[in-house]
Amino acid sequence: FQGAPCIYYGDEIGMDGGYDPDNRKCMEWDSQNQNQELFEYYRWTISLRKSHPAFRSSGFKALEIPGYPKLLVYERWDKQSRFIIVLNNEDVMAEVIIPVTGADTIWVNLKTQKRTETSTSQLHLNLPEFGYAVLQAVND
Repeated sequence: FQGAPCIYYGDEIGMDGGYDPDNRKCMEWDSQNQNQELFEYYRWTISLRKSHPAFRSSGFKALEIPGYPKLLVYERWDKQSRFIIVLNNEDVMAEVIIPVTGADTIWVNLKTQKRTETSTSQLHLNLPEFGYAVLQAVND
């Protein structure tokens, strides 16, 4: 999203909190008690931000997808790159059509490297429950 990232200590390893006095627990340093899959997700998203200037300061546009109030979709771009980020905040799969400018664009999911081609200025996407996709437009 726009602005400086803010990660509260422990979020990156799935550390929970609670009401006082558990709201300020000490950091859990034992990797056996950390969610390593979540930690790797944070590392991956940080690497995206570092390697693509469009994620740091660029154009931003929120995209509303009718019928999917719990779907967050937005576009980021700069002179070199264009991205669509999709987050499904529901416990059911989302089969969505995302309107995009420009037909015949190839989109690459940066996590899976799966390629999707749009031929009608629509991007068809299936997202698992609480799933996400970070898509980059590529020229072939």
